[in-house]
Amino acid sequence: MARTHGMQTQNENSAKEFNTDDASDAEPVPIAQEEVAIPEDTPALAIRHIDLSGNNIQDSGAQALARCLPTLANLETMVLQSNNIGPVGGAAILAAATSCPSLHLIDLSAKSGVNRNHIGSRCGAALQALVTNSTSLRELKLGGNGLGPLICSPLHDALKANHSLRLLDLSGNGIGDDGCGALSAALENGSLETLLLSRNSIGNTGATCLAGALSGHMLLQSLHLDENAISAKGAAALSSALRTNTQMTNLSLAGCPLGQDGGVAFARCLQDNNALQSLSFKKCRLGDRGSDALFAAVAENKSLTSLDMSTCNVSDECSVRLGAMLNSQSCRIRILNLTSNRLGDVAMQACFCNA
Repeated sequence: MARTHGMQTQNENSAKEFNTDDASDAEPVPIAQEEVAIPEDTPALAIRHIDLSGNNIQDSGAQALARCLPTLANLETMVLQSNNIGPVGGAAILAAATSCPSLHLIDLSAKSGVNRNHIGSRCGAALQALVTNSTSLRELKLGGNGLGPLICSPLHDALKANHSLRLLDLSGNGIGDDGCGALSAALENGSLETLLLSRNSIGNTGATCLAGALSGHMLLQSLHLDENAISAKGAAALSSALRTNTQMTNLSLAGCPLGQDGGVAFARCLQDNNALQSLSFKKCRLGDRGSDALFAAVAENKSLTSLDMSTCNVSDECSVRLGAMLNSQSCRIRILNLTSNRLGDVAMQACFCNA
C-alpha cells in the first residue's frame, strides 16, 4: 500500500506545471552543500558525457551526483532532463558544477510528461554563482522549471559578469515582462548568442525592453519568443530595433498574436535589415494585409533564406505579391512554409507560371 501511495504522489507532482507561487519555493536554498573529503590521490574519472534524462533521481540522487562532480574533471556535458529534481537537488547540481573545469553544457530542462524537473526560484543564489564564476559553460538549459520572474534579477548580475555562456534556455518559466526587462538590461554587453524565452507570458512591455537591447551593441544572433503575448505594438518595437541591428540572424515569434499590423511592421524592417536569415511567424494571425506586405518586402531582401508563415490565414488575395516574391531575382528564400493557409489554384498559377 505504501508503494502505491508513493507512485500516486509522484504522478500527481509530475503531471502538473510547477507553481512558482508555491509556499515550498519561498526560501532560497543555501549554496553551501555537504562537504565530502576526497583523497588527493583520487583519480579523475574519464567520463565526458552524462545523460540521465527520463529517470527519477529526485533531489537525493541529484545531491549524490553533485558530491561526485569534483572527481569528474573531464566532464563536458551533463543532461538531467525530467528527473523530478526540485530546488534542493537543483541547487546542489548548480553549486557543484563550478568544480568541473571542462563542463560546457548543463541541461536541467523539464520536458512534458512524468518526472518533470521543478528547481524553482530557490536556486537563484546557486545559479548566479555558477554563471558568474564559470569560464567553461557554453549552454545552460533550464526550460519549464518554474523559475518565475524573481530568478531574472540574480541572472541579470551574473550575465553581465559572464563571458563564456553562448546559449540560455529559459522557455516556459513564467518570467513575464518584469523578468524579461531584467534580462534585457544584461544583454547589451553579454556573450549570449542564443536566447530562448518561449512560453513566458511576455507581452508588449517585455518585447519593448528586448527591442532596447537589440538597438545596442550585443552579440545575440538567435531569439525565440514563441507563444508569448506579443501583439502589434511589441512587433513594431522589435522590428524598429532590427532595422539597424546587424547581428541577429534568427527570430521566431511563432504563436504570438502579431496580427496584420505586426506583419506590416516587420515588412518595414526587412526593407533595411540585411542580417536576418530566418523568420518564423507561424500562427501569428498575419492575414492577407500583413502577409502581402511581407511578401513584397521579402522579394527585395538579400539576406532572408527561411520564412515560416504557416497557419497565418493567407489567401489567394496575396497571390500577386507571393508570385512576385518567388520570381524575384533579389529574393534569397530557400525554405518557405505556407502550410495550413487558404491558398488555392490562383496563387499556384501566380507563383509557378514562369517556372
